[in-house]
Amino acid sequence: SKTLREQVVAVNAIEEQCDRIYIESMRELHTDPALETLTVISWRDVYTFLEITADSMEGVAETIENVVMANS
Repeated sequence: SKTLREQVVAVNAIEEQCDRIYIESMRELHTDPALETLTVISWRDVYTFLEITADSMEGVAETIENVVMANS
């Protein structure tokens, strides 16, 4: 449906924003000389899990769209 497609496009746009935020956050994290190694490792893991979550949500949205389209 058109509404579903619009929602999938919105999820894709949000995921692209997450990608940009992830890249910028990782850059800042790894170039800040004031941060201790353990802090960098901890935050790197947090940022990575958030990125994986955003990627997964994009995949879920696309799967839902495919299922709906296949059954309509």
